[in-house]
Amino acid sequence: DATLMAWVKSSGERAENVLTICYGAFIAGHAGLLDGLDITTWYGSVEQLGTEFPKSRALPGRRFIDNGKVITTAGVAAGIDGSLHLVARTLGRYVADRTAEYMQYAWAPESYTSTTYPQFNPRLDAHGRQMQIASIAAHGGDVDEAAALYRGILASHPDDTAAWHALGRLMLSAKRYPDAIDSYRHAANGAQRGAALYDLACAYALSGQPEKAIATVSDAIEAGFRAKASYQNDPDLASIRDDARFKELLTKF
Repeated sequence: DATLMAWVKSSGERAENVLTICYGAFIAGHAGLLDGLDITTWYGSVEQLGTEFPKSRALPGRRFIDNGKVITTAGVAAGIDGSLHLVARTLGRYVADRTAEYMQYAWAPESYTSTTYPQFNPRLDAHGRQMQIASIAAHGGDVDEAAALYRGILASHPDDTAAWHALGRLMLSAKRYPDAIDSYRHAANGAQRGAALYDLACAYALSGQPEKAIATVSDAIEAGFRAKASYQNDPDLASIRDDARFKELLTKF
């Protein structure tokens, strides 16, 4: 389709990166984005790829090939490896590892690539770097160290609602409910107000304050946090789930 190919060509030329998965290499090739590069695709089509694009070098046996701007990957699952490689290359190994963890994907990058990844996100400023360091401490289970790091950030950036929200999650996981409640109250002043209010309701419920929990659930719904399954299934809200007022709130969905 001429319109599609014109869009791929112009977008690819402007893009910071182009990543192809499986037959996507053929689209990029017809858009002229692969000339002079080492490339790959699904193993059953590598020979065809080389025939159609003789200005490139189509290589078998590679899950992905990184040319800098352009990354081509083999069959569909190999696209995950190529994508996580791009995440690690641009945002750091820690972000890529957390992404693979969330996806429940057994990511095991080859050492020749993994040794090139920065540990921290190189695109962060000093403030963002401190946030990532605090996140690493929290993920490692060092609650006191992570809390100290977040509080250090908030000492110089008291309006950072993302830091308040992260501190709230940390305190909630440690069952330090008064600290979690205080943190979520601050976080509710930011762009993620609905999510912060929902988490605040959970903290109230877990700390034995059902009246405040139900009132805050109402506030969270009005603020836009409308994930009904969370309200219905989150064990943090178990203590108020049978309350008629809570059930009435769920009818708003």
